[in-house]
Amino acid sequence: MTDATRKVLDQIRTLPRSEQEVVLAAIIDSLDGPSPTPAEQTDVDVAWSHEIRRRVAAYRNGTATLIDADEVFATLRTGVATMKVRFDAGAADELRTAVEYYDGQNLGLGDAFEAEVRDAINRVVQLPQGWPLVEEGARAVFS
Repeated sequence: MTDATRKVLDQIRTLPRSEQEVVLAAIIDSLDGPSPTPAEQTDVDVAWSHEIRRRVAAYRNGTATLIDADEVFATLRTGVATMKVRFDAGAADELRTAVEYYDGQNLGLGDAFEAEVRDAINRVVQLPQGWPLVEEGARAVFS
């Protein structure tokens, strides 16, 4: 991490949570690329409108293939469950130490920190390609 990045992160950490969320949303928007032009957005909206009508018509005339929602979500969870999330032993010790430290500073703060780490892991599981590749098969959450 560069000094400039560290300085920006330090400044972000001083902001109220609501403003941190605004910064995060802006960063995510910037990673998504440019917004579509009004004409492009109209094309997307029209395409989705046609697709929705097609699906509703297929449902109404009995030609739609329907899959129980529990089955769909179980399939999603199965895909996620196959991803291995592992900690380096040193990182695991650092996490335990940090949780204990934060709890010593303010009861419950360690739990909040642990929840943030779990949320970060869940984001990696949901979008693994969104994180820097360290080496084949390994990505870094915090670089």
